[in-house]
Amino acid sequence: VFESPKHPFSLPYAHWLRTSLRQSTLEVLQDVPRSLGIIDPDEASRTFLDFERGRLHWSGVWVVAALCQWAAVHLSGPGVAK
Repeated sequence: VFESPKHPFSLPYAHWLRTSLRQSTLEVLQDVPRSLGIIDPDEASRTFLDFERGRLHWSGVWVVAALCQWAAVHLSGPGVAK
């Protein structure tokens, strides 16, 4: 065991996006306000469809969902310059 080479491992993001994270990710992608002006909600939702159809790697969905969540927190609400 101590003499064997290291073996990398990856986390099952694609599986999670299809199962336990599916609903919350879809909600994030569908609920992005159009008024923010940096993300088209229709295109954001389309990323998930492309992922499900095998046309987009899971990381594409992940980065768009992260950007949507970041924008919802930091680009809306009180104190945000319009």
